[in-house]
Amino acid sequence: MIKDAYGVLHKALAQAAAIGMIHRNLTENCSLPKLKAPEPVHYEADDIKNFLAAIHDHCHENYYKVLLFTGMREAEGLGLTWDCISFAKGTIEINKQLRRNREILICFSKGQRIPPIEPKPSSAHPPAKKKTAAPDGVTVSFWWTIQDCSA
Repeated sequence: MIKDAYGVLHKALAQAAAIGMIHRNLTENCSLPKLKAPEPVHYEADDIKNFLAAIHDHCHENYYKVLLFTGMREAEGLGLTWDCISFAKGTIEINKQLRRNREILICFSKGQRIPPIEPKPSSAHPPAKKKTAAPDGVTVSFWWTIQDCSA
């Protein structure tokens, strides 16, 4: 908000200086305050258990689990396509986002992120219920989630 106000004031004073209304733009020597990045929010074990219980049997349960255990943002998850998932490498390529702007869905790219996921189990051994990012007693296998999605 401060940055926006500074930008508007700076541009207005620059135009005033250019047409001779003022001698110089006094905002040239101003420095903006450094903003502290917000602390990341980490979920407690009880929060994760309650969340997983709340989404159990929900039609988007697998989607929510993918977001939870990979750290993806909602718009990044909505932008995923099957070609973004590499089962061989055990990665998900996050290269686009899908957002709703009023009544239009907009897909845009901003760089690329590839979070690792647990190794794919071999076909000889069925996937074990393995803890990924979940603490104490919450067992979810990421590959079970992905396989459920593709069915």
